[in-house]
Amino acid sequence: MFGDPATNPKGWPQASLEELFEIARGGSPRPIDDYIYFYALLGTQAVYAEFARRAPGAAVKNLNIDLVRGVTVPVPPLPAQKKFAAIVASIEGRASTYNRALTECDALFTSIQHRAFQGEL
Repeated sequence: MFGDPATNPKGWPQASLEELFEIARGGSPRPIDDYIYFYALLGTQAVYAEFARRAPGAAVKNLNIDLVRGVTVPVPPLPAQKKFAAIVASIEGRASTYNRALTECDALFTSIQHRAFQGEL
């Protein structure tokens, strides 16, 4: 599934999702250092499409070991995983800052709107 240049352009080693789930449960050795990559990987269109292809029904509703077994995915080197995690953390930090600012702007707008309708402006 992920062995071709379109889905694994860097030619990273492959691991089955079953192996990665075992690592997430505390198995060893750990080819993944941070679960951010693993979590993001599970949300990709390619992985979802593979689950949908393997699922007996029209949609993937539940993950089970039989569905996951045999799906292989690229596992980048630890430095690449750490870089990916740092980028995600940076983006999440910015999103959090923007959300707080948006909440403050909404509160200010509500206050101004209230004052305007009360004839205070």
